[in-house]
Amino acid sequence: MKVDAIVVGMGLAGLAMVDHLQKRGKSVMVFDSRQKGASHRAAGVYNPTILKRYTMAWEGPALLKYAVSFYRKLELELEQKFLHPLSIARIFSSVAEQNMWTTAADKKQFSYFLNPSLHHTVPPSIKAPFGFGLVHHVGRLNIPKLLESYQEKLISSNSWRQEPFQYNRLVHNKQQLLYDGITAQHLIFCEGVSAWNNPFFKDLPLRGSHGDIIRIYAEGLDSSRIWKSGLFIVPQGENLFWVGASFNNHCKQNIPTDKGQEWLVQQLERVINVPYEIQSSEACIRPTIGDRRPLLGTHPEYNRIHLLNGLGSRGVLTAPQMAAYLCRAIYDELPLPEAVNLERFSSLC
Repeated sequence: MKVDAIVVGMGLAGLAMVDHLQKRGKSVMVFDSRQKGASHRAAGVYNPTILKRYTMAWEGPALLKYAVSFYRKLELELEQKFLHPLSIARIFSSVAEQNMWTTAADKKQFSYFLNPSLHHTVPPSIKAPFGFGLVHHVGRLNIPKLLESYQEKLISSNSWRQEPFQYNRLVHNKQQLLYDGITAQHLIFCEGVSAWNNPFFKDLPLRGSHGDIIRIYAEGLDSSRIWKSGLFIVPQGENLFWVGASFNNHCKQNIPTDKGQEWLVQQLERVINVPYEIQSSEACIRPTIGDRRPLLGTHPEYNRIHLLNGLGSRGVLTAPQMAAYLCRAIYDELPLPEAVNLERFSSLC
């Protein structure tokens, strides 16, 4: 069997990579073990603002524009709804936070997103004595539904293998790649933190950040917005909410921690004013880099082996544009932006 590219991993990075390849008319084969990674457990919030420090995420507005267009096209192609525009309500804990919001909202870069008004009419289900501010033109992406729908598309075209990729079975040379009866021109790894075990890229500084989350059922809890305090409370429909996430740079196991779960409950009960039931306790490890930039490019020795990784907690925003950059680098020989090119760590490859 011959394909243009093998893609390993089918989270948001892998999906975006496959879609860009196919839109170029390239044939693909996807390998995925279907172990739930960061994409499957993420809330799916798309938001270019960093509300803790009132700064803008790297290339935030441009990435947002590209990402929303990308997902809307997928909605049309797959005849499903994945994007749910929803304002974020940033809860204030003090007058000082109110002032920080007002100052940030006056800045040109935030004017499109931050409503300068301070809102003091609070839903009964929310505790916010100092009110809240609203972030507009943001929302959430239903990632599990999108991944499932896209997987069905790949299965129907015989482009899907539900199995882990075995690195030691790859045969590669300057002309082509051979793997398990498949001949390919390119191999693109989109594995998230599984790249820790990848012999081609194992020395890159992929750190990983552990996050605990809980999913709750809370009848009467306001679902007209995403609520943000020390954590996010993200409506999922039918009185279900995603609550998270904690950050732990030391834990490298994809399992919930007592400390993280306790923190979530404490933070949640500071914000909501209705009974709730925990439906599940989960955890994921986000693929992060020290400089908080994605990691993409081509192996310095093997020009047919590539990487798309390090999307961290903003994969919804970054995956579509990063996949476009990598496709252009592979097929159009256009240079990658220096900020995301893995060559910034080339001595470690």
